[in-house]
Amino acid sequence: MTTSLVTSMQRFSTSGVSYQVEAGTSCSVALVAAGTILSGVNILLGSLIDEADEQSCQPFAIRTLTMQVEALIDSVEAPIRGAEDRAPQNPTSPVRGAEVHQ
Repeated sequence: MTTSLVTSMQRFSTSGVSYQVEAGTSCSVALVAAGTILSGVNILLGSLIDEADEQSCQPFAIRTLTMQVEALIDSVEAPIRGAEDRAPQNPTSPVRGAEVHQ
């Protein structure tokens, strides 16, 4: 039996609106979604940079940071997917992942 690494619930808020990441989503799926969101952010920031005053370096700095995060997400996506595919688990273990039988 194989199992996937899954997300835990994570709450956050912005501009007074609360959001949350639901528990139980495959981590590799969550990473793909996060990378897609960051790609959209980078496109928007690229537009801001194109329209910005040449003296304004904040959008460029933000875009650089988001691109670094996107690269980090991309770098862990395949290893996590691989770990999910080959992680045998005992479904009756009282502690998740504590016992592995082969």
